[in-house]
Amino acid sequence: MNCITGGESSWLDFGSGGGFPGLVCAILAQELAPDLRFTLVESDKRKSAFLLNTSRAIDLKVTILAKRIEDVPPQNADIISARAVANLAKLLEYAKPHLSDVGKCIFPKGERFEDELRDARKQWNFKLSQKPSITDDNAAILVLGDIARV
Repeated sequence: MNCITGGESSWLDFGSGGGFPGLVCAILAQELAPDLRFTLVESDKRKSAFLLNTSRAIDLKVTILAKRIEDVPPQNADIISARAVANLAKLLEYAKPHLSDVGKCIFPKGERFEDELRDARKQWNFKLSQKPSITDDNAAILVLGDIARV
């Protein structure tokens, strides 16, 4: 949540699965950024039902879309997150149509993140801020902005 500057109004998480990071960030945002709107995209009907039931049970104001990200209309999101969905180049392909002009992507990546960065830079230009993972010394959280095709 330390990636939030305060000016963001919408957060899109795709491949939300069991709720990390999207659902967890939405819970934290209730206190830290109560006006931030969350949309969680999950194509697996069972997982999207879990997200919906959980958000209702804790009275969390989030939108759950039980769709593939390719089938979601552009969201103009200020923040996009995804974990364990695809490699970085593919994530940027999914994210770009949904990103606001000033938007940024927050992608936790595993030990191959440097290879993924190198491959993604062949297709994409972006500004990068790299945060260390607190759960794995070989992983990182990539915060990308000013994203454009090469």
